[in-house]
Amino acid sequence: MYKFELLDEGRIPWDSIHGTYDSTIYKTKEWLTYLNKWKGIPAFVVQITKDENDIGYFVGEIVKQVVKIVGSPFEGTGTAHQGLSMLVNISNEERIIIYKELSKWVFKNHYALFVQIEDWQLSVEDCEGKVKYSPVDGYLIDLNKTEDELFHNLHSSSCRYSINKSRKQGVVIRETFDVKRFVEIYYDQLIEVFAKQGLTPTYGIECVHALVDSLYPNRILLLEAVSQEGDVLATGLFPGDENLAVFWGGASYQRYQKLCPNEPLIWEGIIKWKSRGTRTFDMCGIRQYKLKFGPELYTKTKIYFSKYPGLLEMKNLAKKAYYGIRNFKARFKK
Repeated sequence: MYKFELLDEGRIPWDSIHGTYDSTIYKTKEWLTYLNKWKGIPAFVVQITKDENDIGYFVGEIVKQVVKIVGSPFEGTGTAHQGLSMLVNISNEERIIIYKELSKWVFKNHYALFVQIEDWQLSVEDCEGKVKYSPVDGYLIDLNKTEDELFHNLHSSSCRYSINKSRKQGVVIRETFDVKRFVEIYYDQLIEVFAKQGLTPTYGIECVHALVDSLYPNRILLLEAVSQEGDVLATGLFPGDENLAVFWGGASYQRYQKLCPNEPLIWEGIIKWKSRGTRTFDMCGIRQYKLKFGPELYTKTKIYFSKYPGLLEMKNLAKKAYYGIRNFKARFKK
């Protein structure tokens, strides 16, 4: 029923992909450029036809982790919500059918032995009993609400209070135009944040440089909280497009916490993307402090296809081992 063709870099129609109804920032040319700059990960973009008509594209990456994996996305890249970008409206049932056929095609052509996909459109109910999956939880904010409604949803004691207190103390949130300086300050703050937990950042400064170099200025907001004296108290990176904006990373110096820079910084990121017409803001993860911004809990799915039995279990064991070693090192440092 479906035909698939892997597109080389020069033939990928990025404008068409980004114009689809189910596109996200993670499926843009700029985002795939970032992954290639940072880790040398090549894009894996497949054209899909049905009855000789182009109906959409699959956007992901291909990585070698013991075995070759088509990841859409792959863990550890700060990426989520890829998968299909469709030129025609399809049901979620058909999405799963396409993924099943696509994975068979990947295995038959020896592109990879394992396929994993995190598709924003798919719910647990869509996948139950049809494919192997694991739930992916997160917090989202509906930017179709008015600014007054969004502000009212902020927790009064922990968020609105901090925003108002910060403003009274002269803290200003602004976009930066000195990109190199911004990255250096952000990463210096990030090192301090991780050090408080006995850890080091999970990515190097070259990751942040690659992200900013690839997305700035049209696909990312770089915000900083600045004191009356001109000190940069906190920084935040907010990639986005018309459909989805995300809180990718934020950091601040401990010595300035009495000025409450973090809450107004994130609030400004939310409002700025709303003003650009973005529909949804993803807080990226379920850390407790993110609840103060009044988000809704969502559960999406990551679905898996394996050419050989046991590969998923091996992958999960490797993931547990990585985080087990990391947690052990953190306790040892303390």
